Amino acid sequence: MGIVFLYGGVSILEILAIILYFMVSAFMVSVIGFYFSVRFKKSITAIIMTYLVTSFLYVGTFIIYFITGSIASIFITDYTQIQPFLIKVANICFVPNPFYGLITMLYDDPSVGGILYMFGGYGAQVSTITWFSNVIFALMLSGLLLLLSKNRLSKVK
Repeated sequence: MGIVFLYGGVSILEILAIILYFMVSAFMVSVIGFYFSVRFKKSITAIIMTYLVTSFLYVGTFIIYFITGSIASIFITDYTQIQPFLIKVANICFVPNPFYGLITMLYDDPSVGGILYMFGGYGAQVSTITWFSNVIFALMLSGLLLLLSKNRLSKVK
């Protein structure tokens, strides 16, 4: 009931879009795990590498954005110059981030400046197609890793 008051109601299409988005994200993470299972002989190494790569996709992109924003604020003191730079950096950093793609899918205003500011970052107005770019990235990465896994497995036989 609280979610309805928070979002003002949710349509069936929005629910289906979020479910499909979760399926694409889960598929990407499972393909990453499959690739590392094929790549390494020991399963513990594959699990650790899967966690590291997935953690980088979810957390590392935020860290890169915050570090870049902090360094940029040292060298660029004029706010009117730093804002366009941060928009470009955010558009690059957040394409592989499934969490940020979900945020831009849930909110009508994709600037998410307030959300980034809450985490200590610099708010930047980001492209409205970030979730779509994330889906394309996830499918391309999944396809590439499946192709590499297939090639690796065909060499074994």
